[in-house]
Amino acid sequence: MVRKARKEDSKDISLLVIKGWQSAYKGLIDDNFLNNMSVEIGKENWERVISSQNEDDNIFVYEENNKILGIIRFGIPEDKENKKYNAEIHVLYVEPNLKRQGIGSKLFT
Repeated sequence: MVRKARKEDSKDISLLVIKGWQSAYKGLIDDNFLNNMSVEIGKENWERVISSQNEDDNIFVYEENNKILGIIRFGIPEDKENKKYNAEIHVLYVEPNLKRQGIGSKLFT
């Protein structure tokens, strides 16, 4: 099920993003950096971002059996000077071992 992110999702979102980085950037970014990413710091950042979301900054999660398996954050483009686009995806992460199973597509839709 896709639903709007809530502040209490912050720790699970942080963990999902870290797992995404560790999967996607292994061998590209220093392993020490990847292995020491802080769930707690990420949790605090996501709490702040989720609390401030509005019609220009939206965060949704994909949840199954009370477990967050994907996240999307979208809104107005970060480059406000570029008038070519009126929206952009800022974040899209799916549980690494569940890629290519339609979760990202559900979030995108």
